[in-house]
Amino acid sequence: MGRVEDLDEGLRTIRELASTLGKVDLASLPEAWLERPLSEDEERRLTEEGMQVVSTLGGVLVMGGYWALRKGRPLMISRAVSASGVVSEASKRFPSNAVGERTEVAPGDGPSTFEFPGGRAGIVLCVDASYPELVRLPALEGAHVVINPASIPFDRIYLWRALAQSRAAENTVFFAVVNLADARYKDGRSVEGNSIVASPEGRIIIELGRKETTEVVNLDLDEIHARRERWPYLDDVREFYDGGRRRP
Repeated sequence: MGRVEDLDEGLRTIRELASTLGKVDLASLPEAWLERPLSEDEERRLTEEGMQVVSTLGGVLVMGGYWALRKGRPLMISRAVSASGVVSEASKRFPSNAVGERTEVAPGDGPSTFEFPGGRAGIVLCVDASYPELVRLPALEGAHVVINPASIPFDRIYLWRALAQSRAAENTVFFAVVNLADARYKDGRSVEGNSIVASPEGRIIIELGRKETTEVVNLDLDEIHARRERWPYLDDVREFYDGGRRRP
């Protein structure tokens, strides 16, 4: 999805994009698809719209990342919504220092996990994926898929491609970067999509193009079990922590 300035325009775009998907277990928007922060009433409208959309999709919709107030603090929020309501809410733990976000946006609570029809998923917002400890949390909580709503400029996609492969392999999960399309940073750099899905062995399954689009990707969760028989990283980490070491 590209960036919009008006919420009504954004809701129309979400409906149009969702209408191309058919029935899916899990779908996601990117980060920062709305130019400005949402008011409380607007966030309620967005959630209600997400519930309507997902009643057609049949699974869970991750509403990407958007700025909203929590107890008077602006945070980058991501809600996972089913037809019956909000099932999970993540917030960006470490707003980006590189682009000045940290001076405007407060640190949130970090990743979250939730159930969807195919299994369990986690949300890690944008630059939080640079912290392996944060991605490890939903993996240790049983996530099969980690969704990374992001707004990464085109000149840094090479880095996010590597992160997607590394985070997927070290946690033996599917890692999906859902990147903003058709936007610019304040410094003029373009954000042009290139969403990525990596497999539990670190293989790029798909990388989308540089325009607003949708794609359905079939994930075989049995691949996770097969990979974990060879790479018991999560079991090893649990044993390490259970031995008295400090958890991340």
